[in-house]
Amino acid sequence: MAGPSVRRFTPAAVKVAPWWGPVAALAGTVVPFVTMAQASVVQSTGALLHLAGHGWIALRVLRRSDIEWHDGAKDLHAVSP
Repeated sequence: MAGPSVRRFTPAAVKVAPWWGPVAALAGTVVPFVTMAQASVVQSTGALLHLAGHGWIALRVLRRSDIEWHDGAKDLHAVSP
């Protein structure tokens, strides 16, 4: 259970994704369970929230240049003890 949580919140913690990305992904997990008695259209909002949250992170990762990857790794090593 810790793996998906780490995957959701780490990009926001290291400033790769906005704060709402992990929140949207978490809501996308919860919404289908909360709306089980509703129509399928209402339940599908969970998938849309997943798409919004994880899609933003995926686009940011795919658009990074080699320089950004290298500088980001340097910044991460500088922060760690």
